[in-house]
Amino acid sequence: MMFKFVVACLFITSLVSGVWAQEGPNRPEAKPLTLDSKTTAILVLDMNARCDDPKQVCSKIAAPIGDFLDKARTAGAPIIYTVSASAKGKSLGELAVPLKKKEGEVVIYPDAFDKFVGGELQAWLKDRGAKTLVITGSSTNAAVLYTATSAARMHRYNVVIPMDGVNAATQYEHEYSLHQFTVLPSEANKLFQFTRLSMIKFQ
Repeated sequence: MMFKFVVACLFITSLVSGVWAQEGPNRPEAKPLTLDSKTTAILVLDMNARCDDPKQVCSKIAAPIGDFLDKARTAGAPIIYTVSASAKGKSLGELAVPLKKKEGEVVIYPDAFDKFVGGELQAWLKDRGAKTLVITGSSTNAAVLYTATSAARMHRYNVVIPMDGVNAATQYEHEYSLHQFTVLPSEANKLFQFTRLSMIKFQ
């Protein structure tokens, strides 16, 4: 009797799991994009010196983002970095070495996950006539999620998320955050495009 009960439980569990797997949200699909360098800005969120430590998850995307930034620089697309306000003036407030920050590239220190807080980011973007934002950095479920959501819903930017240019401490936090971009209210979710760093070209 106990054996039959265990078998029945396993069957129900597998059946329910199968239904959840089938009904779960589709993952965003990465598509190649060609962006106008004159109206596109690159945001690098919270990739500070902690990302030089191999034990930190953000270290895994630092070098790929750095290579992408070289491509953006060649195309003339403006780049801006954010670092947590708590790290300003400290060694931890420096940027990760693989980003290869150049003289003249701006670093700001908003005191929030949403980097539009304080107004400095929005002013910088308006001065450069930005219409499209490529948002990179770590973590997906904090700075990226809040900033990208605000960019689309509040400021109506077109938002490009290179899915290999953002990450989080766990795969769940990463993937759930990406899913959130696809279910924003009204028309905001239509302002998001998903790609990979190597699939972005500039014109």
